[in-house]
Amino acid sequence: WTASELDMVAELCQREDVAMVSDEIWSDWCVFGHKHRPLASMASQPVITFMAPTKTWNLAGLHCSFVVIQDKPLRERYLAQVDYAYLHYGGTFATEAMLAAYEQGKAWLLGAQSYVESQLVYCEAVLSERCAPEVQPLRPQATYLMWLDCTGMGMDDPAAFFLDAGVLLSPGAEFGGAT
Repeated sequence: WTASELDMVAELCQREDVAMVSDEIWSDWCVFGHKHRPLASMASQPVITFMAPTKTWNLAGLHCSFVVIQDKPLRERYLAQVDYAYLHYGGTFATEAMLAAYEQGKAWLLGAQSYVESQLVYCEAVLSERCAPEVQPLRPQATYLMWLDCTGMGMDDPAAFFLDAGVLLSPGAEFGGAT
């Protein structure tokens, strides 16, 4: 997100007295020169931030996500809700894996990002050559996934068209888009 987009969201949440919860699980995966901007660093009210090394280092099975709550009263309310079930403690193996990833995984991550960027550029070139203008790739800012704008195909359900061809896509409507 751009700084102005984050400012707009923060101002709206403050005006409407809405709690801000920010899922920043993809923050390590910024590509093509994009930089992560933590919402909590820009907001004037408390933010609950969810983070994890799970997407970046494929640690999802270890359950090593974490919550950052800088506001002390809000953090204490959160801890009071999870304390009884020990939900605020990670397992030893998961914690060690998370520490290893963050402390020693930077070189691997930079190499993986470079490889993914090259593959995304390759996909863009192939789609431009063979599928334009009906299918337009949308270059990601922070993920190894690629979204395709298929509105140029003029179909009600392009995902069904691709499925018939043996390609499984998630329909855009599931993400707030048209199809």
